[in-house]
Amino acid sequence: MFLNWDVGIFFIVYALFLLLFIVSYIYFLVSKTEKPKTDDLPQALLIHHSVQEWLLWGTHPLEKRLIKKNTHPNTISGFAFSMATLSFISFSFGWFIFAGVCVLLVATLEIFAQRASKRLGPTQPQNIFIRSHLELFSESLIFLGILDHYTNTLFFYVIFLAFLSSILIHFSKMQEGVLGVTGKVSLIHRLERMMWIGIPSIISPMISAVANTFFPMSNTWFASVGITVVAILGTHSCYHWFDSVSKKLK
Repeated sequence: MFLNWDVGIFFIVYALFLLLFIVSYIYFLVSKTEKPKTDDLPQALLIHHSVQEWLLWGTHPLEKRLIKKNTHPNTISGFAFSMATLSFISFSFGWFIFAGVCVLLVATLEIFAQRASKRLGPTQPQNIFIRSHLELFSESLIFLGILDHYTNTLFFYVIFLAFLSSILIHFSKMQEGVLGVTGKVSLIHRLERMMWIGIPSIISPMISAVANTFFPMSNTWFASVGITVVAILGTHSCYHWFDSVSKKLK
């Protein structure tokens, strides 16, 4: 009895959170509120620009506070790494809702770190070195948590493919400076990867609950769809970059 009561309270709180999530996005679309600048972000092909703007708008108070405190870019990247650690723990235990929120915070904090770095003037190589490694470690932790959750399942290999393609995209960007050529990562960039992991993880339990009225479905089913998208498009992007650079080096 108490277990059913606890589950009922959890789903009520979750439903209210999800409703607030959706209402805030609708309000952002229909209101005349000032839209945040996203000119410094790569163009997303599979996520509408309004979703990126909404994410930055929702976290703008946090950015203002970080600016007011003159927070160093490396410190902000450190906060992002802390959120990635929480997402790793949450994914490992199957707490996909909280893990998804942490993933979105990782993405936005990394954007704030880049903007804070630009405000400081000429970027120091040491700061770039530290932030790039923190970003790589953060994304690795996120995937490690997901891999841990899906251990001993066939989907484990899909997640590993998504993880490997993400690491190769990082490697590709570093190789451009060494090779002196610029390739194209055509379909999916870092923010887009984080959003395809974070947002489906948050809304997956609700979608699964609705779908369960017709046929049985895992609570993390929709989250796995987002991860599969990252795996497919990440692999395509790696191939496209390799092909474009190979042709330029001939």
